[in-house]
Amino acid sequence: MLFHPARKDESSWRLRPQPLMVAVAVLAAIPLVIYALDQGAVQRACPPAGDQHCEEFHFAGMAALALALPLTGLAASLRAQGWQIVTRLVGAAAVVFGLSGILLPDHLSSVGETWGSVALVVGLLFVAVAELGSRRSGELPPAVPRDAS
Repeated sequence: MLFHPARKDESSWRLRPQPLMVAVAVLAAIPLVIYALDQGAVQRACPPAGDQHCEEFHFAGMAALALALPLTGLAASLRAQGWQIVTRLVGAAAVVFGLSGILLPDHLSSVGETWGSVALVVGLLFVAVAELGSRRSGELPPAVPRDAS
């Protein structure tokens, strides 16, 4: 925010946490941390050479994704300036993560069909909670400026 053009506007610094979004992010963190620990263990157990997934740190990347989803969701739930796009991106990432579990249930980094379905629903729920909360409070996303020329 230090270099943002609206840095002098105090309203852009104000945080307005949405409790239901915080709750969804915190509850989602529980199974995702367990998954991240599991993926870290898989990465550490990789053979020194031969497996492309191991050599390219696929499992460590999946662990990072699992930790980034709830942390980014928690940041979006503070509703600082620009929170709407972050909320939608977190929801979309959770949906894609869930779909990968549903469509590729037999892969080593898959969460499986059940947890994939849960991730998909939680991603959609996170966005729905954010949208309903912003409409209830009368807060709408900023209008896109139109080119005057």
